[in-house]
Amino acid sequence: MEPLSTGTAALASIIGLIGQFKSGRDSAKSQDFNEFMQWLAESNHAELKSLIEQNQGTTISIKAILHQSQEVLSESLSRIDDALAAITSALSGFGELSKSIRPDAVLSDQAIWILKQFKKTGTSKLSLQIHYGFKFLVPLDGLAGKLPIKEPNFLTDDIRMLCEAKLLIPETDKKGEPIWHYTRQAEAFIASLPD
Repeated sequence: MEPLSTGTAALASIIGLIGQFKSGRDSAKSQDFNEFMQWLAESNHAELKSLIEQNQGTTISIKAILHQSQEVLSESLSRIDDALAAITSALSGFGELSKSIRPDAVLSDQAIWILKQFKKTGTSKLSLQIHYGFKFLVPLDGLAGKLPIKEPNFLTDDIRMLCEAKLLIPETDKKGEPIWHYTRQAEAFIASLPD
């Protein structure tokens, strides 16, 4: 096994292995941290086991995850899967892989365009306005103006995908109208895209 040189590789490996460990066991029986560590050693993941043992925060987090019910863990893993598929769908080299495995979790061109508007206008939040039946996104800070929506029929779905991937945070204003906030994760995602 090659060394886990990045935190991302280690995190992805640990999350995947916790899922495998829990799903391969009797869900009624509680699995503890020591069982997980023994399973890692038996499954040829000695390097990862050693990495976990060196970090008390990682150990505490894994213990907490292992005490979750199978249902709660499955829901969390599903959300991670959705977010990862959505984010990687627009990255060079990973897009086709994401689309082939999870075509339902792919960010559309319009969804990516929405994120790029945050960067382009310098805004941290957008609202939705409708004038004479036409939908516009409006920056609430940064550069002013209206951003016309090219595919208004799919705006709700695109916004939902962006929120599920934690690229936008939904909120409502005092009037109950939707507002979406740009996240650090969205900034990193946009920076990773080719120009």
